[in-house]
Amino acid sequence: MWINPYENRFNDDFMQIRSNFHTHAGQIDGCSVNTIADTTALYEKLGYGLLCISNHNRFTPMQQTNKPDMPMKFLDGYEHTCEQHMLCLGVNKEYDITLPYQDIIDDVNKNNGLVILCHPNWIREDFWTNESLLTLTDYSGIEIVNGVISRLEGSGIATKEWDMLLTAGKKVWGFGTDDYHWQSDAGKAFTMILSRLNSPDDCLKAINEGAHYASTGLKLVRLSVEGNRLYCEASRMIKTHLKNYTYRFYGKEGILLKEDFAPSSYCELKKEYGYIRIQVINEEGKMLWTQPVYVEQWFD
Repeated sequence: MWINPYENRFNDDFMQIRSNFHTHAGQIDGCSVNTIADTTALYEKLGYGLLCISNHNRFTPMQQTNKPDMPMKFLDGYEHTCEQHMLCLGVNKEYDITLPYQDIIDDVNKNNGLVILCHPNWIREDFWTNESLLTLTDYSGIEIVNGVISRLEGSGIATKEWDMLLTAGKKVWGFGTDDYHWQSDAGKAFTMILSRLNSPDDCLKAINEGAHYASTGLKLVRLSVEGNRLYCEASRMIKTHLKNYTYRFYGKEGILLKEDFAPSSYCELKKEYGYIRIQVINEEGKMLWTQPVYVEQWFD
């Protein structure tokens, strides 16, 4: 049996909520140059539905300002910054930087939050070493695309590390973030959440269920398991005359199972694949990455 985290999500009961969890604003330490008010206005203008102000080792209480009629809600959190960096989401405090990462992850989970490991390939390929990624447990996921690294040293893409974790049987979700510091960083990479509401609790629940995907400008229209096939269809965020996209289906060990150039595509489901994740690319280079659809007992 194959598990599809998007099952029954592409209908009128669910919204697709554009979200950014990695946002630096309002700090006077040189890391961010924009006020929280200006940053909030910018993300609202871009059509985001959920935003976390996640400054380095500094919790910024924003969730308390949420109102039912607000088109964009706030999720509390911060970026835990030590030798490595982690987004601690759904929490209302900072953790001592001397605490082991696992202790922090465990406490965030205990308080109904989640942890995302940041930019595994910033500066160098092993900013987060494979050993650390494999040894730590119960974190929600990693940033597989981090927008700001496109103007910094290293690489903002971490799909190789993601496949390594998935192949090892770790259920780790892939996230897209801006890692916003300057206004020009906004809207480069984001996470789309398929949720009934854009409240923090509903969105955290959907994230934990894997009902989200990373994107740099494409929208997922369909991802369904039908018989022994996995079907996928994507589109541009803005209306276009273009119909064809490049679809790439990856299985365990990051093996490319199929590549197609078409309006939509499918891949045969074979148990030996373990899991299948999909990358979609358009002619402008915009991309999206789905969460894995997987054999029921693949993950521990």
